[in-house]
Amino acid sequence: MLLVEDDSDLLLITSIFLKQLGCTVIAVPSGEAAIQEFEKLDGSIDVLITDLTMPKMNGQQLADTLWQRKPDLKVIFISGYCPDTVPERYSANFLQKPFGSEDLAGKLAEIMRSPAIRPSATATVTPGLHQLSRPVQ
Repeated sequence: MLLVEDDSDLLLITSIFLKQLGCTVIAVPSGEAAIQEFEKLDGSIDVLITDLTMPKMNGQQLADTLWQRKPDLKVIFISGYCPDTVPERYSANFLQKPFGSEDLAGKLAEIMRSPAIRPSATATVTPGLHQLSRPVQ
């Protein structure tokens, strides 16, 4: 499992949650680092959990990049921003921050039971996702 979160505290706590669930976790702070780890492991990652709003490469861009390499990759998008900023095709795979270990376990179980989101040939990146101005209160 590849966990991508640019907030170091959230990266640590989410990694702990996942390890308590018995998952093997590779935790990285950026999309660029995630791609490097994915390539280093020759695409053997089955699940990506990524923050949607990160500098340089947002979670949607990261998922689209990794789906080009592995179309059956399962993805959970996480964000503290309003759920209506999540592209419709990803909304079933969205987990709102803050979340607890039970929420994460439930979403993980849910995506493991369902087919992976398939990247569409016409998929577009939502511009400015990493520049959203207000988190959910």
